[in-house]
Amino acid sequence: MISIEKMFCIGLRLSLFIFITSCVDRDRDLSEAPEEDLPKLSGTSSFNWQDAYVAISTDQPLNLLSADYAPLKYDKHMVLSYTIDDVPITAYSRAFAIINKHFVDDIQNFHVGFNHSTGTMPEKTLGYTDGCDTEIRFPIGLAIWPTNSNSLISDYMGYKSPGTAYPYLVWKDIIPIIDFGGDIYFHDVNIRFSKDANLDSIRAGFDYDQVRTTERIGRKIKTLVVPNGDKKYYQAASAYNPITIISDQGGTDLIYPINLTSDLYKKYITRLYFSDDNKMANYFTQVQDNYESDNPFWFQFFNHGVNSIFMQLLRKINDTYGKDGTDDIWFATIDEVYEYYHFKANYPIQKTIEGNKATFRIEAAPDYKLPEECTYHRDFTLLVTGLESMSGVTLTFGPNVYGYSYKYRPEDKTLMINLNCNPSLLERAQRYTDIYKDSPSDESKADALYFINQLSPERRTSFLNSIN
Repeated sequence: MISIEKMFCIGLRLSLFIFITSCVDRDRDLSEAPEEDLPKLSGTSSFNWQDAYVAISTDQPLNLLSADYAPLKYDKHMVLSYTIDDVPITAYSRAFAIINKHFVDDIQNFHVGFNHSTGTMPEKTLGYTDGCDTEIRFPIGLAIWPTNSNSLISDYMGYKSPGTAYPYLVWKDIIPIIDFGGDIYFHDVNIRFSKDANLDSIRAGFDYDQVRTTERIGRKIKTLVVPNGDKKYYQAASAYNPITIISDQGGTDLIYPINLTSDLYKKYITRLYFSDDNKMANYFTQVQDNYESDNPFWFQFFNHGVNSIFMQLLRKINDTYGKDGTDDIWFATIDEVYEYYHFKANYPIQKTIEGNKATFRIEAAPDYKLPEECTYHRDFTLLVTGLESMSGVTLTFGPNVYGYSYKYRPEDKTLMINLNCNPSLLERAQRYTDIYKDSPSDESKADALYFINQLSPERRTSFLNSIN
């Protein structure tokens, strides 16, 4: 006689088989369908740092002026990072949509390009500001499966015609997530590379994932999010140069960014699993306790997909510490944090004086810890001291500064300057302006304006004229 437990397991496996089978369109040979031509989100392989500068003209004593990186970007108090593992479509259909005030369709497995059915529109975006009134949305980190497969699906992310039953992100779904500040990370490699737990084989799996990712969206990955706490992945990554930082539920390194002076190369960061809908209040308390300390650690949390209940946590973070609260958090991806502290530790700020003008440049020397083509967040915050006031002070910016903002704080006589030196900012402003012009709507116009508003004032004009 078969036990009740065994009957349950058999029934569960059969239900799972039927569900996954229903996700696969067996009426078409999808392996023969051409892959879509996707935007290439590659980094810049050659960047002229000499043209990334701010010049301050003043009659005040220039020898008193000095510039340093802010302890945290935008001179915030605490940094948080949120990652979604295993490419669930809810990363796009729920998390991305709610954060960016996109229509949340009642169809949970809603992919890019679908027509909307019924649903709801969020009341507001979720994010913070750069300290100078420019909005920055909460970005999402994605631990992805570039080459994973099973007996029914030959390529999870490469599935070319997902329907409303297909529960995984495909390549076109991650484009907007990256555009709005997100990043992608190594995670599980294809089972043929991991089944024998050989470290060289796992590294070959990383190479395979890198090739596929670069082929589809032009982007290289430099962060590992360890799958299932499998220490073999950590061991393999420790001796694999393209991976610069590792995050794991069993990680050993707690980072306290306010006093951090070193870079984060090969750090093994700990992260917390926030997955229980009944523990949202407890999860927020953990964030709150860290925020209220004098020296908060880098707070990382993750799950394997989201629903409206979990998104209440991000709303509360926004309303308490984000743009609708104290506006004192830096909500960033792992890559963004890694790059900022690489700049701080390895790229000194060079000061030159000519006449009544002091110019501050970043003296960059890219290396294996952060190659140019893997630099996706070439933006930073400088704190300039030595100005008694802004009377008679003018600022000019180099041609490779695509966006900037600044604010003088009379209480500590500090000028905070945010420099955005990402060529991709101009590309995204153009892409989303074109999307709006092709398909005008309140949603597409708000997307275009989000990127346009991050541009320098002189670059905004032509975009604003084209959409108004």
